[in-house]
Amino acid sequence: MATFASKFSARLKVFGRLLTRSNLISGVRNRVNKALADSAETMLKDLRDATPVGATGQLRDGWFVKPLPRNLQVFIRNSARSPSGFPYLLPTELGRRAAPVPIPPLDAWVQAKFGVSPPESTSIAFAISRKKARSRTPGQHFVEKTFLQRAGFITRLLSNRIIVETIKDINS
Repeated sequence: MATFASKFSARLKVFGRLLTRSNLISGVRNRVNKALADSAETMLKDLRDATPVGATGQLRDGWFVKPLPRNLQVFIRNSARSPSGFPYLLPTELGRRAAPVPIPPLDAWVQAKFGVSPPESTSIAFAISRKKARSRTPGQHFVEKTFLQRAGFITRLLSNRIIVETIKDINS
């Protein structure tokens, strides 16, 4: 009497290297973290290119990658702050409602942007504040656009580096 048995197994190739049972966990974790880091660096370069320069350039220079290798995660963040300490990325990305801008931080920005000193800088700051009180600033949505443009590329980059092969062996 013949018996029919079917066995399924999986081979995992990461970066073209076949992983064995002994090096599977650390090998997978290391290679996935490397693929995530490479993907994040690609996205970071694209974000820097898409980011508006602004008055001081700190928004474009503020991008950095923060890897969390234990959780297989990578964060891309921006550290740029306005003179008052508020994160600079949010109003640039999402826009700003119509409201007056506080004069002291705006005065510091005017001095940095135009190279003028008080009282001329304060006068310009008041004019800008009045203008901002009457009109909203639309968002530029450069982070969202960059992510949408590059998401497919990042997915392909990861899938090309991490391959799971399922093998069916038929024994009789």
